[in-house]
Amino acid sequence: MKHRIIFCARAEKDLKKLPNTIIPKVEQAIVGLAEDPRPHGALILKNYRPETWRVRVAEWRVLYRIDNDQRIVNITRVLHRREAYR
Repeated sequence: MKHRIIFCARAEKDLKKLPNTIIPKVEQAIVGLAEDPRPHGALILKNYRPETWRVRVAEWRVLYRIDNDQRIVNITRVLHRREAYR
């Protein structure tokens, strides 16, 4: 059963600022999270509460939280790697 994808307001703003060349790849990665919220290469970020995951898309990072009880993937940020871990 698929997870539902929800975007935080900050993530929506981040998506609008992405370069046009990377948008399809990020969208594809996010759609994939509905099928498998823990794909190969996804990592739990340390020192983030609540538990936050990240998936890499070229030089960009999609940060998200998983609610298994309600089957929701909450996209919290989409950032360039130099900004993602500050």
